[in-house]
Amino acid sequence: MRAVTRSGTSGTSPEIQLQPLASSSVENRSSLRPSTTSLRGTSMPLYVCGIDVPRNEVVLGRNDDLFSTELDASGCNWISGDVPDVPLRVTARIRYRQPEQPCTVTATGPDTVHVSFETPQRAITRGQAVVFYDGDTVLGGGTID
Repeated sequence: MRAVTRSGTSGTSPEIQLQPLASSSVENRSSLRPSTTSLRGTSMPLYVCGIDVPRNEVVLGRNDDLFSTELDASGCNWISGDVPDVPLRVTARIRYRQPEQPCTVTATGPDTVHVSFETPQRAITRGQAVVFYDGDTVLGGGTID
């Protein structure tokens, strides 16, 4: 496994020096500790922004790289049983205890949606749940792709 930065810079490039990631796995995060890595002479924390299994890469980035305003979700269930036929202005939560965030949810298929948040959200994570609300009422939710 090799580490690359969000911009595609490899751990073998002179711009970035990373500790070897031999025999690391998602479960064994102790070997993924380039917590302060030198990028162009500046020491800054790096975060796992993604894992590219087919290319056997861990994608690293700065805190700013963790923010996004959009997500796609699948396996969506709607409490009413009806898939909305128009975009919905609702609130959503992508983290337990996170304050609800204003967004627009657009159905893209019978059990898939595209979500656009008004403000960037930190660390939207594949495999986590997204839940949609209208006030105190849960409208539905799905799994982040």
